[in-house]
Amino acid sequence: MGVKVVLILTLGAIVSGQQTVWPRTQDGPEVQVQNYPDKLKKDEAEARQVDQLREHLAQLQEKIDFLQTNGTKQDIFIAEMQEQVRNLTTKLSLLKQASSVTYPEPSERLTCPSGYEQFKNLCFNFSSDMKTYSEARSTCQAAGGHLAVPREEEIHAFVTSFLYTKYLSSSSSDPQIYFGLTDQKVKGIWMWDDGSKLSGWSNWYPGEPHDLSGTERCAEWRLAIFGDFWIDDECDLKNYYVCEVSATAP
Repeated sequence: MGVKVVLILTLGAIVSGQQTVWPRTQDGPEVQVQNYPDKLKKDEAEARQVDQLREHLAQLQEKIDFLQTNGTKQDIFIAEMQEQVRNLTTKLSLLKQASSVTYPEPSERLTCPSGYEQFKNLCFNFSSDMKTYSEARSTCQAAGGHLAVPREEEIHAFVTSFLYTKYLSSSSSDPQIYFGLTDQKVKGIWMWDDGSKLSGWSNWYPGEPHDLSGTERCAEWRLAIFGDFWIDDECDLKNYYVCEVSATAP
């Protein structure tokens, strides 16, 4: 009966989570019963803490990797932006120099006649009527100029930008427009209407000029088919045309 009571008390002490110290007896040493549930809880808490630390460390490593990767990309991006800034600064400087030459002071600024579009010191008029090349040339000369001479790419871009608005939106679905370029004097030698020879930059459509009919001696734009490229065509066709005069001081 005494043994049973001791065992029951011992188990009760363990289950209750309390440390019990049994006094030394004549038959054996002092016995301590440890609090096992508390120890298990402590181990579990430490394990959870370790897992949390590992997870936090993994997150930090991901952030480090992200910053390193994107830091390199950012450095490249910044370098590219700096290069673009340098290029734009150079272009701005060149434009300022050009504008100081192209556009004089207000008291000296040049103007164009009514109905003309101005580009630098040149004025262009886009006809509303249609004439042969010879008739168009005479009309432009009577206005104090000549058929348009788009010998430079920037002039050509300016003039052709008006063609699409002026002529493709008109009643004509396939407008043809004369400008001042012909080989009427000497076949194969193309001359501008201001008397200078075609040289340097040109904008012929591939395969042009080909003088397919043997009488295609005048240059034109045919927007609907060839865009702003040049083609040769017969000079006695009734086409639209572009005149050019010099801008003058007011």
